[in-house]
Amino acid sequence: LMAALLPRISRSAAEDDAGAVRDDISQGLRTTAVAIVPLAFGFVALGIPMCTLIFGSSGADQATNMGFMLMAFGLGLIPYSVQYVVLRAFYAYEDTRTPFYNTVIVAAVNAVASAACYFVLPARWAVVGMAASYGLAYMIGVGVAWSRLRKRLGGDLDGARVMRTYARLCIASVPAAVLSGAVCYGIGHTLGQGVVGSFAALIVGGVVLLGIFFVAARKMRIEELNSLVGMVRGRLGR
Repeated sequence: LMAALLPRISRSAAEDDAGAVRDDISQGLRTTAVAIVPLAFGFVALGIPMCTLIFGSSGADQATNMGFMLMAFGLGLIPYSVQYVVLRAFYAYEDTRTPFYNTVIVAAVNAVASAACYFVLPARWAVVGMAASYGLAYMIGVGVAWSRLRKRLGGDLDGARVMRTYARLCIASVPAAVLSGAVCYGIGHTLGQGVVGSFAALIVGGVVLLGIFFVAARKMRIEELNSLVGMVRGRLGR
């Protein structure tokens, strides 16, 4: 999607068409959200069976701790993807300074928050907190980048529509993640956290997650989901 969108953003920027740049950024954010938001919640629901399957040889406790880290990293994908799309607008205007300063801000916040986790949280949860700091840093980075892009384009960035899409996708993803996590928990306690139990939890939990999310999103008539499904079908020739 972004590979197709970037030339359009650059062309609109070269033509000094701020409205077109805004519309392209809005479309990019809303369309990528359809994939990123459920994926992020998928890491929350499936993080532990993923890690017990891959790193089970390290011991169940160690693999479970890695699963908690993956869960914390997962939600950080949402602000990370938003910043990635927003910064494309600055590159389209041949502005590399703003993305550089934005990266410095993100790194500084991440470092400070990670240090706080190290000193404040118990040893077992300190690394999980550091993983969560990644998402916090990008949330702040998104706020800074969004504010600067609004000034650059001289107006609204279709923020209400973008926020509405993300909110509705989160509403569809939360019950999917909760039920999927419950299924994984049940399978893990029934079959154990070995290869068989972890694999079964991952497969069944993944099916539950995607099924509930898709049904909920279709019931909520999230138009971006229909657009993404149509695009995929078009690529497959169906």
